[in-house]
Amino acid sequence: MKAPKLLQKFNKRAIGDAKERLAERFLSRQGATVIERNLHGPMGEIDLILEHEHCLIFVETRYRKNKSFGGAAVSVSASKRKKIIATAQYYLQSNPKRQHSPCRFDVIAIEGDDINWIKDAFQLSE
Repeated sequence: MKAPKLLQKFNKRAIGDAKERLAERFLSRQGATVIERNLHGPMGEIDLILEHEHCLIFVETRYRKNKSFGGAAVSVSASKRKKIIATAQYYLQSNPKRQHSPCRFDVIAIEGDDINWIKDAFQLSE
């Protein structure tokens, strides 16, 4: 028997939150400093904003149980990338001290127990 849709949505969000915390711990162990979590802007959300090696990093975390259907990394669609870029621009406009920081867009792809940090996963021009 399938769980009611509201319960499914809650479970999916709980799993997503847990995977974002896992990504944050992983990145912290790599020397990254968390600046913001779950930044909401008019166009969307960014899971994590970090500073690592003097670079401002906007991170999208994706989780899949396995690599079926292309895996976690390919699930960051063109429309999702546009929303992340627009939200990053919103963040930079709202934080003048960071406007001239070198920036990049990374993806943390979690598949099962594997964590893959894809640096510079997409560009501003997308």
